[in-house]
Amino acid sequence: MHHLRYLGHPYCYLVPSSVWLTGVQTNTYGLYMHTDSTSHRICGVVNKLLADAGVSQKRAAETTGIPRATLLRRLSGATPFHTTELAAIANLLGINVSDIILAAENEAA
Repeated sequence: MHHLRYLGHPYCYLVPSSVWLTGVQTNTYGLYMHTDSTSHRICGVVNKLLADAGVSQKRAAETTGIPRATLLRRLSGATPFHTTELAAIANLLGINVSDIILAAENEAA
């Protein structure tokens, strides 16, 4: 049995890189995040924040340096945001990444 190391977030665990868990996604650091709904809630929050700020997808891509096709995939929920992308968007909006995460968590409650 593989041991999961809880990382203080309800969806994040550190696991051996050779382990595959159903319903999880990995990045190169071996961090596995349950993404059934978390990434979709983050996507929704980012879309709402950009719209509320009057920032177009084109402007967001240009300002953050995220390629437009990549940003469109993230905003559609097709692929989850990377932490660096969330940081760039938060910076554009003048907020913290934690504000985005907390808003997504509050949607789940």
